[in-house]
Amino acid sequence: MQGCRGAGVQRSRGAGEDKEDKGGNTTSSPPSPHSPIACLWVGNAIDQVRGDRHAHIFLLYVEPEHRRRGIGTALLRYLENWATQRGDRQIGLQVFQSNQAALNLYSQLGYESQSLWMVKSLNSNKQTGA
Repeated sequence: MQGCRGAGVQRSRGAGEDKEDKGGNTTSSPPSPHSPIACLWVGNAIDQVRGDRHAHIFLLYVEPEHRRRGIGTALLRYLENWATQRGDRQIGLQVFQSNQAALNLYSQLGYESQSLWMVKSLNSNKQTGA
């Protein structure tokens, strides 16, 4: 995952990265001992009910080949400790309803639904007559 820096988890060994040269040939490089395998991106948010500042998870990502090994849980527990130490009363996040693995992880760690995000698809080819 490109662009994720900060609270990342580094790969100690594993598959290298494939690269394509100018001629379109793909070569595989040896594994880098410092390639990220996970990322946690956190910022601040304001609780819309109480007005308190709290930590908000913008992104939690674990490379597919490293999932189900406790890495996401470890990152979230680290965040919980950090947020508690700075006086936060909660941690917020948004997750897609279709992401069952993430929903299971968050549920197991005590996260609960607080709001419902609603969307309406707009068909640009359809005339509304307005």
